[in-house]
Amino acid sequence: MTILFISPHSGIQCPDEFLNIHELSVFQIFMESSSGIEKIFNFKSANFSLIYNQFSHLFIDPDKKYDEISPQYTDGVIKSKLSMGKNVFMEDAYPDEIAISNILKRYYFAWLKKVDSLIKTMEPDIVFICRSHTPVSHSESGTSGIPSPIVKLGKCPIDSHRDLGVLFLAENLGKRLSRECDSIGKNFDIHNISDSFLYDHFSSLVPVIELSITKSLYINDDYFDLNTLSINENRLKYLSKIIEGVFVEYSERFAKRG
Repeated sequence: MTILFISPHSGIQCPDEFLNIHELSVFQIFMESSSGIEKIFNFKSANFSLIYNQFSHLFIDPDKKYDEISPQYTDGVIKSKLSMGKNVFMEDAYPDEIAISNILKRYYFAWLKKVDSLIKTMEPDIVFICRSHTPVSHSESGTSGIPSPIVKLGKCPIDSHRDLGVLFLAENLGKRLSRECDSIGKNFDIHNISDSFLYDHFSSLVPVIELSITKSLYINDDYFDLNTLSINENRLKYLSKIIEGVFVEYSERFAKRG
């Protein structure tokens, strides 16, 4: 089974056009990202491939539809506010329609084109959209203060023949990763995919599943340097080996069923 892993939110770079008009700190950009996912899911197996977005999704979010812009959408393709409510851009500095059109062409559509091309060339059996999440839910999520599960998997509600594969991943990733963190959340959660442009965009070409792991696995006092905003590389490699092992088992067991 060939698998393509897509990480749309692991980037922390800022587009040149936004360097002088945003008001976010490097810390805020990093903590809102899924940084580290691009290394954890960069597996050694020849059957697994990875593509990730190098730019912060706060500035260019490839998992949002291109016309989701402020003021109608604060959490759209070019965000106006963070998850905790802070403004992304300086007052009256949110880009105008002409600037947005140019920025989307340069970054957003160019990246989607790369993913499209890779899918057509690679012809993967399945695609996983990979992210990380906070150990405790954000205040605007509707479940503020509730411990997050270690692993979250999102599936298509009408694609029931893949349910066994999703359950296998959830159970095994949750069990093995639970040994690697002090999370008080449950091991896993399986939900139906919603509000994912990448799923909507690519699911007509290939089966798509969402996967998210808790940041508490590597953003903690043992493996994260707050001064340099760096994650211990050996820790990322170790987690990568664990997760790749589960995916190797998954690919062997469900190769014929998908």
